[in-house]
Amino acid sequence: MSYKWRMLISIILILVICWIDYSRFTEAPMSLRYPDHTRKLFHIIFLIAIIPIGYFGWSNHPIKWLKKIWLILYILGTIILLGFGFLGQKFGLFSAAFLKDVGDYRLFFCSPIPFFILYVLSRLKIGSNTTKS
Repeated sequence: MSYKWRMLISIILILVICWIDYSRFTEAPMSLRYPDHTRKLFHIIFLIAIIPIGYFGWSNHPIKWLKKIWLILYILGTIILLGFGFLGQKFGLFSAAFLKDVGDYRLFFCSPIPFFILYVLSRLKIGSNTTKS
């Protein structure tokens, strides 16, 4: 399968996951139907599900370092978000405002924005390669 089809499939799957996460587990009134720990668990599941979907999309791309950037950003971002969430939940080390900011970073990573940013970078890189030839 060509990398363009893989990217299209990936972005559609990421959009579906983002829509489910945001509409069911982030925004009220639907999110109020679930207990807090259930919502947080689903946020983690959706965040982790986006990692292999994005990897699938970037795996056959001609610019190989984009796949590495995707993995590094998402794995590092997930570890940091889980770490802050765990420390904030278990030990109460952070203020509510700080934990809200952590939640905003989770929203960023659970959105299609990182995929689109890398896509724009890939287009710029491919465009600069064709103009130099």
